[in-house]
Amino acid sequence: MALRRAAARVVLAAFAAALLAPSRPASGEGVPPAPNPFLAAADLAVGTSSRQVRGLRLAVGAGTALLAEGSAALVTGPDGVPAGLFLSGKGTFEYASKDPREHSAVRWAVKKNTSLSPASSEAGLVVKDSFATLLWLASGAPLPELPAGEPGPSLADAFGKHRARFARIQEPPFSHLLSAARRDAPARPVVRAEATGGREDLVFLHDALEAGRESLSTSGRLQLRLRYGDDRPWAILLAEQPLAGDLFDPPEPRAALTHVDLSLTASAGTGASISVTETFQARRGAVGTLLLDLLDTAEVQTGSSLIETEMSWSVRQRRQRIEERPVRVTGVFDDAGRPLPFDHRNDQVAVALAAPVAEGKSVRVRFELEGGLLVRPLDNNYWILGTQPWFPLPGLAAQAFTARVTVRVKKPFRPIAPGTTVRRAEEGDSHVVETRLEKPVQYLTILAGAFDWEEETKDGVTLRVASHGGRNPTAYRSLLDLGFATTGFFEVFLGKMPVRELTIVEQASWGMGQSPAGLLLITSEAFNPMGKGAYRRAAAGVNERFAHELAHQWWGHGVRMPSLSEQWLSESFAEYCSAFFIRRVAGSQSYDLYLNLWRTRAKETKGSVPILLAHRLRARSDQLQAERLRSQLLYARGPLVLAAIHAEIGDEAFLTFLSNVQSTLGGGNGSTRQVEEVLEAVTEKDWTPFFDLYVRGEAIPEVPSAK
Repeated sequence: MALRRAAARVVLAAFAAALLAPSRPASGEGVPPAPNPFLAAADLAVGTSSRQVRGLRLAVGAGTALLAEGSAALVTGPDGVPAGLFLSGKGTFEYASKDPREHSAVRWAVKKNTSLSPASSEAGLVVKDSFATLLWLASGAPLPELPAGEPGPSLADAFGKHRARFARIQEPPFSHLLSAARRDAPARPVVRAEATGGREDLVFLHDALEAGRESLSTSGRLQLRLRYGDDRPWAILLAEQPLAGDLFDPPEPRAALTHVDLSLTASAGTGASISVTETFQARRGAVGTLLLDLLDTAEVQTGSSLIETEMSWSVRQRRQRIEERPVRVTGVFDDAGRPLPFDHRNDQVAVALAAPVAEGKSVRVRFELEGGLLVRPLDNNYWILGTQPWFPLPGLAAQAFTARVTVRVKKPFRPIAPGTTVRRAEEGDSHVVETRLEKPVQYLTILAGAFDWEEETKDGVTLRVASHGGRNPTAYRSLLDLGFATTGFFEVFLGKMPVRELTIVEQASWGMGQSPAGLLLITSEAFNPMGKGAYRRAAAGVNERFAHELAHQWWGHGVRMPSLSEQWLSESFAEYCSAFFIRRVAGSQSYDLYLNLWRTRAKETKGSVPILLAHRLRARSDQLQAERLRSQLLYARGPLVLAAIHAEIGDEAFLTFLSNVQSTLGGGNGSTRQVEEVLEAVTEKDWTPFFDLYVRGEAIPEVPSAK
């Protein structure tokens, strides 16, 4: 998980997409391809006439559209089956956020991204706008009968313009979800409403199939991307709530990814081919359709992510426009090798299984991919495939997979992959590594480059330190010693590190770190603390950064977050454990410095949003400011909450609390409610008011200095 200056990557990962033409499935020789339901669901039209209407009301869940006067036309697919209604005239659309705990996040997002003003009502906090045209698409939700009478003019031209306007928004295609609803659960309501012609473009989604949530979004060009030449509109979430249950209940996925068998072959340039067989288990009803995240382009900006270039301008001062390299799905197949219909667009691949999989049963699907995935950060001599969906992945709650990974790269590059090393070999002009991950993880990160390394094994833990651009024996020794010391400290109260083989890898930047399962990526000041300029300044906090990243093997991988709402379980807990390590090695005064830093930065979050809604902060005109605020919530207010608990219950009870969280929740998804229950069991006290105030609410705790 990313540290402060890299935390923005987690959020911008959702924006790394480009609109491409639909990919069509490859079929085996002599086997005709099955009909593609996803392309059919996107092929919509209105008839040659409309109906004049007054007071037409469409409503589902928290969304209501009212056409005071105007025209309406039936929307159908190529089979003539009704798919929705298209409205033109004078109308209003409104959305009601019902839970007061969400209202601060709704107000913040609406203020920063629209010209609208939410208003309180008996229904909740209402966001309302007028519209001139509105498209209402529905499955499992009845459409009203249009009035009889003399037919009006065709709305085909207006419908085409409306569709073209909303097709530019960078978001997963609704046709994927619509097709899945029709195939898998036609009685469950799935509705999308698109409204334009008022002050803002609004999109309402009511999803009783996949997410079990409803949301309101707007769209707009992002300032951060505009400066690099990208003027496309991006979806921006304004409000979101569950259809049932509590606002902060973790999601319940329809299908979980339980195993990945992945083979990657890298070229000497930017291209790579991937063959990955994925095992999915149906968890909530029968599953006949898979909707998975998958990049359709790899973005290159001076060989780095947008945020890395923005933050590291003093390292490389060149500025370029965004370059995109296509990523293609060349085929999707079932376990018998038969081709399956699929559609790959806007960072999502939808797959129609040959037959529904019953709840509790599993299915294996093979994906063949190719494209320019290999991006070298800041044009350095290595590439990295990180936490973005560079192979098909479900949402966070559905990621709990073991893995077998094989990576083949051209010499002189050497591959690094997470997990226990099964074999490492030279085969002709290639280096090959094969690894196994025996415990479930989220994400896979793979690197390859001109790496040199040394490794050491103690007490069943193997640590490996890899530098790029030449051997660095001094760094190898110091980082191995730091790694074993930190691991030993954490294992006393957190239990054994979930991975027993960890590679510490040098990254070409400064002041950042990231820790996917089985890896610890940290920037060059950790390898060269006597460097100049920014590198030397960043070296001052390298031990804390190292401890924070190492703690993610417990907080983030041992206990996983089921959604970004629970990101504090990863970032805040790792940050506090790193400060606890510094207290152990440098004394209470050093710990108090962290307390003071957290207090100062937490004050910046006053009047913003609860910790559990930090991920909802978006500002299209100032995304860096929004990222800073999100960072302060997770890396300052969150640790301050843990410090307040620690101060109240003392060292022994607090360490027991952390230990019990790991022993109870380790190896699975965690939630704030479960952590709260563990704390109550340890202390025999009701902590609900505390968590309501400081975690689910917006208050900032007062914490005394260490004694």
